[in-house]
Amino acid sequence: MTTTFHDAELLSAYLDGKLSPAEISRIESRLKTDPELRLVIEDLRQARAILRQLPQRRAPRNFTLTPKMAGIKPPLPRIFPIFQFASAISAILLIFTFAFNLSAPIAATMQAAAPMYTAGKGGGSDIGPAAAPSDLMGAGAAAPTLESQRNIAAPTAAAESAPATTEMSITADALPTELPAPQPAPQIIHLPVSPQVQYLLLGLAALLGAAAFLVRAQTERNWFKSHAVQPTGLDKNQMLLLLAGIMLALGLAAGVYWLANTTFYAPAPLQPLTFPGGDKGGPAASGDKNTSNAGIFTLSPDMGYNYSYADNAGYIIAIDFPAGTFETATEVAFYAPPPDQPASISLPDGYLFAGRIFQVTPLPQLLPVLTPYTITIYYSDADVASIADESSLLLLVDGQDAAGTCPTVSIYERFPEPNMLRVNVCATGSFTLAAPAK
Repeated sequence: MTTTFHDAELLSAYLDGKLSPAEISRIESRLKTDPELRLVIEDLRQARAILRQLPQRRAPRNFTLTPKMAGIKPPLPRIFPIFQFASAISAILLIFTFAFNLSAPIAATMQAAAPMYTAGKGGGSDIGPAAAPSDLMGAGAAAPTLESQRNIAAPTAAAESAPATTEMSITADALPTELPAPQPAPQIIHLPVSPQVQYLLLGLAALLGAAAFLVRAQTERNWFKSHAVQPTGLDKNQMLLLLAGIMLALGLAAGVYWLANTTFYAPAPLQPLTFPGGDKGGPAASGDKNTSNAGIFTLSPDMGYNYSYADNAGYIIAIDFPAGTFETATEVAFYAPPPDQPASISLPDGYLFAGRIFQVTPLPQLLPVLTPYTITIYYSDADVASIADESSLLLLVDGQDAAGTCPTVSIYERFPEPNMLRVNVCATGSFTLAAPAK
């Protein structure tokens, strides 16, 4: 009778004492009648004896396969996908509503954006002065360098010591009673989605995400315990994912809090000022100019403001105040002498008058200018008829170069072809357009 592999397994189990009494009885009966089977069991006994005589050595490592190595994962509870899906939906809705609320003030500002200057009394705006249009640049005109500005603007020592005040004063009582009608106050922008709804979505996303994490962690812990396997911690990718989720939640919470506690205003729309007379600065079209030579307007510390004045010939003085020009809400008076009532002009020695004089005065007292504001002046050819070099024009404030009133010396923007000058200033007082005498 031929011995099979199954017979060898039974004999090995017989020698190890692993068979049941019935199996032992059957294998012993076969051993009595089958000599080939007896030879196999004798070989097994000898092999066991030889192996037991060998010295024992410690295994170099644990060859037991972990569940991860074997590709076995703890089963996820049925409730886990529900928590996971609900948390993801809450987070997506929160991000969408946050972006929607954030776009509301941006859209309102873009809709209120206007051309460079307003006609008459300007409205509040956070928009700073626009750059000069490229078509105002004459052929070959180039912006002067800072060094050339200083050389042109620097008065002589005699001029600095000489009294340099424009003989013109302004008080609240001296202003005309009929002032330009004020623009409507900026309207508060209401967020489309209530912050309470966003807080609710944030809480749901965090709560459901934490619940999904805890349910999964508890299920894995129980599974490892039931299989007598050491639980494994979070790997690097899981740690990075968890950290990214926490950072996103904190960022969204800070953004929602900021939107909920910040008041946004819709800037008052600005009206364009047109120049049908060609590329010159004036005259302005009828109806687009404020011919009142005096006005009072209020600057808010958190809102910008634009004021422009056009004389009876349509030539403009535009003043752009950015947010933060003054520390507190301040009334500012503008006054320009009527063309038929010229003011008495007193200039430093060595300067020529260029036809433009006006005053910008905070009321009731002079206040420091915290942020540079921009003055743009359009003048006529007659104003500069006595000026040999129109590119040397500068603006004086109380006899001093207005460009030097800021901590960093401002750069003049001069465009002789369209008869325009622009400069940033950090002082108030009496302004005079002038040029050094050659």
